[in-house]
Amino acid sequence: MMQEAAKILVVEDEVGSRLTLSGILEDAGYEVKGVEKGTEALEVIKDGNFNVIITDIRLPDGEAEILPNSLHKKLECLDRKAKIYKKIGTNL
Repeated sequence: MMQEAAKILVVEDEVGSRLTLSGILEDAGYEVKGVEKGTEALEVIKDGNFNVIITDIRLPDGEAEILPNSLHKKLECLDRKAKIYKKIGTNL
């Protein structure tokens, strides 16, 4: 029986960084969804059961500061859990 790939949400406003990180993770066998803004992340977790969320610490909609707490609260309401990591810096 094949194990289902872990689902990862990447929240990164820089297109190149988001695509690079998503590509690396996909090549490693993960199912990846990339979004640009924190508000988008809060929307997509309603429909996706993500195992891991990787987020930039600076986002254009200002959500980066409160995003981890907002995600935890939203996941709790949906009765889901995920590990949340903050991506620091612009170099991968």
